[in-house]
Amino acid sequence: MGVLLSVFDREDAVVQVDLRSGSLTLNRTLTRELTAAVGDAADADQVALSDIREFVSVQGRFTARPESDGGCVLRARYGGGERPAHLRVPLSAAGLQIDTMYEGEFQARCLGKTTGWNPKRREVTLDAIAIFRQALRWGCRDMPSVVRGGIVAGRAVPRAPSGR
Repeated sequence: MGVLLSVFDREDAVVQVDLRSGSLTLNRTLTRELTAAVGDAADADQVALSDIREFVSVQGRFTARPESDGGCVLRARYGGGERPAHLRVPLSAAGLQIDTMYEGEFQARCLGKTTGWNPKRREVTLDAIAIFRQALRWGCRDMPSVVRGGIVAGRAVPRAPSGR
C-alpha cells in the first residue's frame, strides 16, 4: 500500500478532503477542470464531493455498521445545517480484516473514488481501496497548485458569507 501511495503522491493523483473542517486540497487535474469551468480555480471555492472523479483521500469521524454478509458500512457526517450529508463507504467481507468492530465514532482516512450522490439520503458513496485506522484494515484485492476550498453536499454552491 505504501508503494501505491508514493505513486499517487508523485503523480499528484489524489484530492485531499477533511470532512470535519470541510476543506479540500485539489490536485492539478481537478484544478484544470475547475479553471476550464469557471475561468479560475480560485473562484470555485466550493466543490461537490460527488463531483470529484479523481482519487480522494477522505479524513473524518466514522461509524461502522456490520452487514449480514460479513462486510460493513462506514459512514461519516459532513456539512452543516439541519440536514447534513454523509459519506458512505461499503466494505466487502472479502477484504475486511477486523481486530475490533468499533462502537461509536472513530477517526479514519479512506482512499478511493466517489461513485455517486443519493439526494434522497443526502449520501455520497465512496468505493475504497484502503482504509487507514488502527485495528481496522481493509483493502481491495482487485484495484481496477494547491487550491483550498470547501466541500458541499450534492451540487457545488457558492461559499456562504459566514465562511463555513
